Amino acid sequence: MLQSKNNIINNRKNFRGGEHVNVCLLLMLFWLVHFAGMAQDSIALKPNKIVESTFSAGVGSSNVLDTYLSPLKYKGTELRLQYDRFRLTKMMGGKVGVQYQYSLFASNVKNDAKTAEEWAGMAYAALGYFYNADSRDVFGVKNLSVMYGPQAEFGFGGVYNDRNSNNPANAKVYLDLKASTMVKYKLEILNYPLSLSNQISVPLVGLAFSPEYQQSYYEIFGLGYYGGVVNPTTFMSRPSLRNQFSVDFPLSNSLIRISYLFEADQLKVNNLKFHSYSNIFMIGYVKHLFRLRGKYKN
Repeated sequence: MLQSKNNIINNRKNFRGGEHVNVCLLLMLFWLVHFAGMAQDSIALKPNKIVESTFSAGVGSSNVLDTYLSPLKYKGTELRLQYDRFRLTKMMGGKVGVQYQYSLFASNVKNDAKTAEEWAGMAYAALGYFYNADSRDVFGVKNLSVMYGPQAEFGFGGVYNDRNSNNPANAKVYLDLKASTMVKYKLEILNYPLSLSNQISVPLVGLAFSPEYQQSYYEIFGLGYYGGVVNPTTFMSRPSLRNQFSVDFPLSNSLIRISYLFEADQLKVNNLKFHSYSNIFMIGYVKHLFRLRGKYKN
């Protein structure tokens, strides 16, 4: 009897000890879950942890003039792919954002008589830093964001003319330092959220490759006559403009972007003229990611 009572007492002590251990484990688990939730909320609330990524595709009209190949203007259709990425940084108290932009486009154009055609293609990469001004103090408008800053862009491509035998193609390589401005405005129409944005970029100074008038590529690369093929440019010799207006709207569980892009790419050096005018309608998919220690999560 005495031994059985001792066993019962020991079992009760062990049970109570186990209760204390379980309670401690539950409290620790609750604290960890609560701390993780607070950490996730704090990360989500930090704007510099949010990355906006957009992939777009579009089609439109193209007007190309390259007097190295032909004195005539060529008109046709252009296809374009574009990838944009934007996030705020920690610079200047979180008021500076960084934008990465990549674009690839190709066009097939013909002269007015339909007797000759050209193929043109370009690819470019741009990096820009934008200061986010407090627009409410400037314009007194809520939900309005005005950003401006410098943008560096590198592009390369070329134009091919099917009627030229000696010099059928002309290469395009440039490096531009631009001034760029972005304006974003959020609103609701019948409780349906919309986000409007417009970005304008203008090159100020840069470098551009161009052969001399009537100079062949054999003279440049075969004989080594490189003088004058790399030219400094300003907004006078390169009066170009890129303007993109976009509307973002939710569709089911996705965020869709519809854009209109107008681009006037012009260059006048070495007694040669080049222009490429594009009017493109684009549709894209917008995705927001969270940066967690170098990794990205939805």
